[in-house]
Amino acid sequence: MAKKSRQAGAARAPEARRDLSAGPPSTPLGRARWLLEVGDVRRARQAAAAAAESGPEPERAEARALLDRLRPDRNSILTVAVVLLLILFAAWAAILRVR
Repeated sequence: MAKKSRQAGAARAPEARRDLSAGPPSTPLGRARWLLEVGDVRRARQAAAAAAESGPEPERAEARALLDRLRPDRNSILTVAVVLLLILFAAWAAILRVR
């Protein structure tokens, strides 16, 4: 996964890159973007939620869009649940077959 992040960072224009060692920006939306670049999705989601509640309307709209992008994928969660159920069923069937 780190490889993917490096590739995404390399695809950006040099002027779009930020110096991550400078620390987080002062605005909640800027902090959410910075945390996302650093890789802390959970805290980025929290900062984006704070930005969506306060600040100017354009920033709030952008923060809501960022929150939508950071939302867990329902199809992935459903797929994982189905696979886990199949594994449980197969284990249960194997246990009953042994007896």
